[in-house]
Amino acid sequence: MRSTPVDHARPLRRMRLQQTVVYLFVSVLAFGTMVTLVARADADERAARLDASMRTTAEAAAALVYFERNRLELAELAADPVASGRPQVVVYRGTPPVRRVFATKRPGVRVADSELLPLAADAVGESTEARGTAVAEDGGERRLLATPFYDNGGEVAGAVVVVGDPAAVAAGRNRLLAALVLGGAGLLLVASVSSYLLTRRSTRVLRDALRRQHRLAGGAERSLRTVVVELRRSALAALSDPARRDALPARTVVVCAQLDFTIDDIMLSSRLDAGTYRLVRKPVRLDVLVTRIATSLGAGEVDLATRPCTVVVDEALVEHAVRHLVVNALRHGRPRVDVEVHGDGRVSVSDRGQGVGREVTAALYYGVARTASPGVGRGLSMCLWAARLHGGTFTVAGRSGGGTVCTLHLQPEAAGTAEPPVDRPVGAAVAGQ
Repeated sequence: MRSTPVDHARPLRRMRLQQTVVYLFVSVLAFGTMVTLVARADADERAARLDASMRTTAEAAAALVYFERNRLELAELAADPVASGRPQVVVYRGTPPVRRVFATKRPGVRVADSELLPLAADAVGESTEARGTAVAEDGGERRLLATPFYDNGGEVAGAVVVVGDPAAVAAGRNRLLAALVLGGAGLLLVASVSSYLLTRRSTRVLRDALRRQHRLAGGAERSLRTVVVELRRSALAALSDPARRDALPARTVVVCAQLDFTIDDIMLSSRLDAGTYRLVRKPVRLDVLVTRIATSLGAGEVDLATRPCTVVVDEALVEHAVRHLVVNALRHGRPRVDVEVHGDGRVSVSDRGQGVGREVTAALYYGVARTASPGVGRGLSMCLWAARLHGGTFTVAGRSGGGTVCTLHLQPEAAGTAEPPVDRPVGAAVAGQ
């Protein structure tokens, strides 16, 4: 049965698109609400300005209307700019007003006297300002304001009616709305693209985490399956050859120890990758630690050379890293493996295998951030973590005569790095680099 590779990117792309659509919908809703409120506020402000302009025009026109020898004089009003354009000015005389005696020469669209006289009558009858609306000859609505004027005796003699055109206000409001809509559409477009890119960047981290988890699970499966196969092989050999049955318990103990270490190694890798592992630094004899590892893995296949060296490290992490180096060298570089511990905190493991590929070298160049790259197993990733978290270095180079030399360099205690045991999370250690 052919397996189908897991596509981590597809659900993340769907989630990214959904988040962008939701963000765009909420932004459009918020922007639409804002435009509505701004339009209403602007309409009220423009209407207030139109009313104020009409009141100013009416008061100015009423002040220019006066009586001389009981004769109504309109010459100054006719010559004044207040009656030469918009808003339209109409003067009615009489109590109640019965006839029009003056009107703006170029009123634009006329309003019939039947629409204006009732408002003028209200202003004259109440001796106060009156407001209203009327329908012009073009069918549009006009705003009206009537102000009474007085004769020389202080009696109401008529009314000045000012006709305001809300169309000019509407035109300005429409221009404002068009600017808001076009500008808002551009801003929403930029915001949506930015949201998509930011979401893409955030989901990329999640995608990489899923891929690392997938590779970790695959590596764990292979490691555990190797131990199980070894245990089964030993059991089958004992069943087929009675002479080997006495060696089965000892072999089972060894395989169980390998299984226990593999489980610890998997959990350590997952905690390192998740940033939840806590470093516990303490002075450790590096030469003693490496000797114990080399002896347990292949006493007859490892050439060991050590010098006394004490380092302040997390013993469990360094032990796993060095153990991986020796295991990889024994697996790929037989028949002999050279392990050296130097006095300056360096551990070198040399094999006589085929060397490393370019993908491993490139991944090591990028460091811990790329430890989940194809070609870099859990062992090399562990070495990178050990080096970075202890302020050291890890290098992989070719060996003269063929093979590979892996060097883990840790700071010795004599170099001034000695400190009391510290318990801190991996994330803090990485941030401090």
